[in-house]
Amino acid sequence: MPEMIVILIVGLLVLGLPALIAIGIIVYSRRNSNPPPAPPPAPPLASRESRLLELETLKAKNLLSESEFQEQRKRILESI
Repeated sequence: MPEMIVILIVGLLVLGLPALIAIGIIVYSRRNSNPPPAPPPAPPLASRESRLLELETLKAKNLLSESEFQEQRKRILESI
């Protein structure tokens, strides 16, 4: 707060009263402005069924081994 007083006094001496009033309005409006809106919520997690279907598709395309498939399947079933 003391630094604001110094700024106001220097502004008055250097810039004059109209400029000082304008600076005061800008500073006041910035302090009292509303905070930015909250980010939108994250999309919901995929359902267990859709995650399992995707996992089966990856296995059918030979992109997952049987052990990887079983491990991921177990994680999906335990997560919900």
